[in-house]
Amino acid sequence: MSAQTNQRTKKRNQLNVRLSDKSDFQLELIRMKKALNQTSALEVTIESYVDGLELSSEGLTWQDIWHADPAIREFRLLLCDRIWLEHNRQELRDFIKEHHEYFFFGGFGVRPNESAFKVFYSRKDEIMKYWRSGNGFDLNALHRTLQAELVRRGVQFARSESVDELMDTDQIAE
Repeated sequence: MSAQTNQRTKKRNQLNVRLSDKSDFQLELIRMKKALNQTSALEVTIESYVDGLELSSEGLTWQDIWHADPAIREFRLLLCDRIWLEHNRQELRDFIKEHHEYFFFGGFGVRPNESAFKVFYSRKDEIMKYWRSGNGFDLNALHRTLQAELVRRGVQFARSESVDELMDTDQIAE
């Protein structure tokens, strides 16, 4: 069995959908016309719809955003300026814009630093909670913590301080 065939047969996500009678009938027609099971018919329908979507002013499509790593996928999604983001994702977008020096080389949106975002993503709940609090919020402490985490993991970023100083810093309190 080829890798592509094996990939197609792996189904990890289950979706329970309530459809109107009309939509159920339409899906049934697609299934019968293309000789597919319901899952495959739904996948084909979704893929044909998203193929025509332009998600950013730079012309990004779903193929440009898709990545097996959920952190990278999330980062790429946040760069799409022609989609609606729910509150948490909009907040993440605002955060990476405000602190773009960690996530981009050459300014916001210029050269994305996906490795830095993966590091941030592993601690995003903690960092975002701290950032949201605004209560005694210390921007320098946040920057030192982000820098220290990037240095610890060997990820390059645009901003730099003394590596020894950063390695002893973890300022975000829970």
